[in-house]
Order: sequence, then structure tokens, then C-alpha cells
Amino acid sequence: MPDDAGDRDGAERGRWLLAQLLNWHRREGKSFWWRYFYLGEELTDAGRRDESDALGELIFERSWRDPAPNTKSTIYRFRFPPQEHRIRGGGQPHDPVTGRAAGTVFEVGEDYIDLRRGSGGPAPAPTSLVPHDFVRPTPKPESLQRLARWVLEHGIDGPGEYRAGRDLLMRRALRAGRRDGQALRGDEAAQDAARRLVLVLDESYLAIQGPPGSGKSTVGARMIVDLVAAGKRVGVTANSHKVIGELLEKTANVAQERGVQIAIGQRPGRDGLTYGEAIHLGHNAAAHDGLDDGTLNVVGGTAWLWARDDMVRSVDVLFIDEAGQMSLADAVAASSCATNLVLLGDPQQLDQPLQGTHPPGAERSALAHLLDGEPVMPDHLGLFLDGTWRLHPRICAYTSEVFYSGRLRPHPGRELLAVAGNPPLDGAGIRFIPVAHDGHSSESPEEAAAIAAAVRQLLAQGAEWTDAQGSSRPLTQDDILIITPYNAQVAELAEALPGFRIGTVDKFQGQEAPVSVYSMATSSAADAPRGMEFLYSRNRLNVATSRARCVAAVVASPHILRARCRTPRQMRLANALARLVECATT
Repeated sequence: MPDDAGDRDGAERGRWLLAQLLNWHRREGKSFWWRYFYLGEELTDAGRRDESDALGELIFERSWRDPAPNTKSTIYRFRFPPQEHRIRGGGQPHDPVTGRAAGTVFEVGEDYIDLRRGSGGPAPAPTSLVPHDFVRPTPKPESLQRLARWVLEHGIDGPGEYRAGRDLLMRRALRAGRRDGQALRGDEAAQDAARRLVLVLDESYLAIQGPPGSGKSTVGARMIVDLVAAGKRVGVTANSHKVIGELLEKTANVAQERGVQIAIGQRPGRDGLTYGEAIHLGHNAAAHDGLDDGTLNVVGGTAWLWARDDMVRSVDVLFIDEAGQMSLADAVAASSCATNLVLLGDPQQLDQPLQGTHPPGAERSALAHLLDGEPVMPDHLGLFLDGTWRLHPRICAYTSEVFYSGRLRPHPGRELLAVAGNPPLDGAGIRFIPVAHDGHSSESPEEAAAIAAAVRQLLAQGAEWTDAQGSSRPLTQDDILIITPYNAQVAELAEALPGFRIGTVDKFQGQEAPVSVYSMATSSAADAPRGMEFLYSRNRLNVATSRARCVAAVVASPHILRARCRTPRQMRLANALARLVECATT
């Protein structure tokens, strides 16, 4: 194999990439444990407060009996100062002093965390908490090893087992009765092309990039129902049970509308079903048996289910939702369960969470691998859903130019979207609201106060919202999303605007509202706690501004626009925000 990557052909690139993926999960695990011991053993409580994932300087407040029936557990509440962290409900964070779980997270708020503990043992008394959310990757590495052994014996190209996964590694265009290099879509709409192609996949994959408001999940649900109607077995996977449940529910609704009989099962996580009407699959064998005997024709589960050796060839088509956030390693590991793959997602929105450092190409998500650095899916490799049902033309113009090479357009009727009220959040389009402040890294009381004033001014005298059908109604606080990169700023905003929909960018992906306000909170690029890559992230800016159907406002310090860029990458990051200011209207 040539040493220079540019001299390798498709098969050689695929083999090299597969070799790098074999140790992907080990590298991720090594990084997790390094971080865990650093947070737990090398920092003080104050030091943990300054990190982005742990909680520091906790103070015990009170305890009470768990209200759940038939339990002897106790809930312990701890308060903490505003800070970044990634401890979530249901987790079992560790107390650095004991090195053991301090309890199960019952609830976590902006400035408090509730831990549930059983009746045995002493009451928890942590002054810090360190996340301990490592999950053993088995059977995913083993699935990659099975594929690698097959490739060693038979080669990576050509007919045989694991062909869809092998084609994905090689970025081989799908087989569906067309010439190599020919566009997948003719004069038809992208949605129609997707439904046509999924029925003629020949041990291959179909990739679909869905920008904000393009109806990606609806298209996926219709494709699944088409397959079920054709007698096919379908799997659904994603990084989270929540995303899986949402696609299963949408699929069930489409099937009901069309009168198609469908039997949906879900292998849930510890929190139970995320689609309540699914058949609960209490163990992995139930998924295999239900698909094998025909009692189920759609099953949802994470890659841990689909990568198992007893799930090989268990479905005709596996749908990978949010494939822009699933690692290529996990997608290939899960692909062994299916004859064909469908990848749904958008790498231009939130990217996959990574902890480790990987060789070039192995660090990418499944869809980013196919895009290979381009903003839009190549026509010969997949489909780009080029119409948005969400965005007003003025927001769409910015989103399309900056993130999608000018190829995204609004569907008819979006020009009717309007907010009637007091400025600066009235009308339609992009807004930039400068707020002067200095020395802030992840929280800005000045921005919180300015946003509160603008929102209250908008709602003061009976604002109205007009939808795409031209119907108007009163605009309420539930029609406004307030977004920020930092949990610390969430706390500031929640104090200034209690009862409003406020959260980080990650929380609001997939949601929409007539108005969105994005508070950047940091005073300057030099103050950014995680550097320019996080604060100026194009993915986060895209998600934050595209939650808005009509008015997308960015609130930030003017110093943010004067970033000192040292690399072309940093210039590209800063340019996305600079272009937003140029597109903004008053």
C-alpha cells in the first residue's frame, strides 16, 4: 500500500481506514480514563469548578424521602455555583474522595443536583462530582474485528458479506441500476428520490443529508413504511435512545396514516421505552427472535444491539439516524446486522462527541466521512434535502450561503412568516445585538439583562405570530428559544427570564420556534474558556440560528468580532459570525 494517502485507490483507502478503526474504541476509552483520573486526583474542588465536565464546590442543603412507592431511598440536594459540567440525570457520578458513586442523579438544575441513595451506607457528602459514564464498547470492537478477518481472507471490494459496510469505508457509490458517477437524483424531488432508491438498494448504502427544517425524519419514516409495505425488516439506530424513539414514533404515525400494518419493538436503555407504544424488548434475544419469526418488522436499538454477532443479517435495511453524530467506527460496527444501510443526518449541525485522538479519517462521523470536507453531500454519493419548511427566506439566505454552498432554499409560504411587535426582535430575519462587557468567559449578566429587556419589549403590547398559512395568533414566551453555549450563562438567563425556554445548543437541536436568541456570553476570543473552536463553532452557530423560523438574534460583545486569527481554520470560524453581522437587519 502506498505511504502517501493521495496515491491510494478506493480499496486501499478503505483497508487503511478499517485498520485505524480497529483501535478506535480503545483510544476513546484510554482518553476517558485519563480524564477521569485527572479530574478526580489532580484537582481541588475549586479546580474542578473551572473544568467543563466536573462539578466543584458543592454544598449540602437538605434531604428527603424518595417519593416513589415501595422504596427506602433518600434524595440528597446539593447546591453549586454557576459552572460548566456534563453530569446528567440517571448518571452515577463519583465522589473524588471515595472514588465511588455518590448516588444516582435524580435531578439536576442550574444550581443544584439531587442524588438518590439507598437506605444502606452513610449519607453522601461530596464536595465535588466527577462524571463516570464510561460504557464498555463490547460488542462493537468485536464486530469490527470480524469484518477485518473477512477482509483479510476475501479483500475489501467485491461481493460477499459485510458489503454495505465495506462500501461505506471505500466511499463507493450505491448500486441501484445506474452508471458510476451518475447523480442519484434526476428531476424528481430529493424526498421522492430517497423513497425510490431505498427499495432498489443492492447490498449498499444510501446517505441523506438533511439541513435544518428539511423534514429529514419525516422522509426517513416514509422510507421505513415503504420498506415494511414491501415485506422488508428494518432496524433503527442512533447514538441515543431518545432519537431512536422519535423516529419510531414518526414511523408509526406514517404507517397509521397510510393504513400499513406495522409491528415496532424497541430495546430500551435503563430509563425505559422512548417510544411508549413500542413492544418492550427486555433482552437482546427478543429483538433477534422477533425479527426472525416475523412478529416484528421494525426494531430500534443502539449500536450495542446491532453489532452483536447474533444480529448479523437480522434486518434488510438499517437506518442510522443522526449519522452526522455517530462515529464511523460505530456505524461500520453496526452495519453487520443489515444487507443495506440508510444514513440520515447533517454534519453541518452538531458533530459527534469525541474524547480521543485518532488517525486522519478515523475521527470522522459516518456522514462526515462521506462528505470528505465538503459542506454538501456529493450528488453521486447521496442526497441533499434542498428545501426547508422552517426558515424564513432571510434566515435561509444566510444559512444556505454560509453552511450549505448556497443550495438550501425555503419552501413556498415561508415568506409569510412574521413577528409583529416591538423591536429589535420583531419582523423577520437575522439580528445582531451588541452588548459591551469585558473579562467574562462563560457568563455575562450584561447579555442576560439585554436579552430580558428585548424579550419583554417584544411581548409588552401583544406581539403576534403569523405562520406559513398566513394565520396569526398571539406570540407567547413559549415561542421564544434562548440559547447559549454555556451552562453558566443558562443560569444567568434563567434568573433574568424565569419560565422561558432556555438551554445550551445541544438541548435544542431538533426543536424550533418563531424566535431564537443566541447569547455568546464570552467577552472576547481571548476569554473563551475552550478556545475559538468551541465559541466560534460553525456547527453551534448553525444550530442556534436555525432554530428560528422567523427571527434569529445573536447577542454578543463587539470584541467577539475582532478575533485575532492565527490559522486559516480560525479565519473560517470567525468569518461565519462576521457574515451573520453583515446579513443582520434592524
